[in-house]
Amino acid sequence: HDPPLLRQGFRESSLVWALSSASAAWGVATACAQGWIDDCACNNHMGQNEYEFGGCTHGVQHGITASRKLLTKVGAVNSLLRKVEKHNLKAGRLAIKKTL
Repeated sequence: HDPPLLRQGFRESSLVWALSSASAAWGVATACAQGWIDDCACNNHMGQNEYEFGGCTHGVQHGITASRKLLTKVGAVNSLLRKVEKHNLKAGRLAIKKTL
């Protein structure tokens, strides 16, 4: 049950879908990197003498996967509007993948 704005083919709808997808992926990736998600591959419990360069790439992938599962609708993508929606969700996830 999408809000009326998202049921139309407006440019603003595209932005909302992309931002929603990116926000979900970022939130889960951040929680994963912080060690707040048990089934995430990131290990936040390092020894004192261990050093980890950069962030947790597994957390980013976990966030992208979670975003896809949360926001992608089940069913056939028949209409042009559904295809555009799917594209915008993917664009949001891709932005997070390239940024984090």
